[in-house]
Amino acid sequence: MNRTLKDFQLGAKYTLIATKALFDTRSLWVYALLPWLLGLCCYLILGVLLVFWLLPLVNGAIEASPDASAWWSGTVAVLRWLSMAGIVIAAFVVFLFTYTTVSTLLSLPFLDLLAEKYEEKAYGVKYIPQNTRGRLSYYWTSGVNSFRISLKGILWAVLLIPVWLTVPGGLILIAPLPGYYLGLGGVLYGAEHRRCPYRQFKRQLAGSRAVICGMGTMNYLCLLIPFAAFFMLPVLAIGGVMIYNDVVLPRSTAADPAKHF
Repeated sequence: MNRTLKDFQLGAKYTLIATKALFDTRSLWVYALLPWLLGLCCYLILGVLLVFWLLPLVNGAIEASPDASAWWSGTVAVLRWLSMAGIVIAAFVVFLFTYTTVSTLLSLPFLDLLAEKYEEKAYGVKYIPQNTRGRLSYYWTSGVNSFRISLKGILWAVLLIPVWLTVPGGLILIAPLPGYYLGLGGVLYGAEHRRCPYRQFKRQLAGSRAVICGMGTMNYLCLLIPFAAFFMLPVLAIGGVMIYNDVVLPRSTAADPAKHF
């Protein structure tokens, strides 16, 4: 139990170490910023369409006839204003609730590149695909394995909804479980860069799960803050690479030298 707690604390510290590494390695900033800028550009385009197409369309559609009474004309004007205000408010709410999700989806290939570049710089490990087909195969395998991990985390989060809805502080109490799968997704980058089979990767995790859980839980709690994903997802990728190289590989090799590759 004492070892587990110490490992959990070690994983939490890796979040801070990864944060410092991100700040110190400016060459990685482009991979962190670009997907969020692309997401913002998409919403700006939608905003332009809203202002210059949808709102004028609604404004022209809700009009009183020229011979209508003053009372009816005033009522229609109020309805037109309420409709346009409702559309603007609804668009803003949609932006708030979807921007992080959309930008996170856009960031997935960039996070992979960020992890790849950081691992090459910090640990000398460089993934070199043989050709374009090899690169596409890598992205496919990495995407499938990431989906498997994410799906488990989502399923557990859904199953635990009654806990965080009914128990005071429940959202924090359940954090280690979805946090573990979140951290596992970050650690996966190191294994994928070595083209490590998923089954072998799972065997490597023995003795390192509490460290992964500590790092993932810290990131999970930070992600509850609106728009924190902008910063925390790159930290998760770097922290995952660090833990894979500093903890997972050494411990799995020490436990069974035959696992080393």
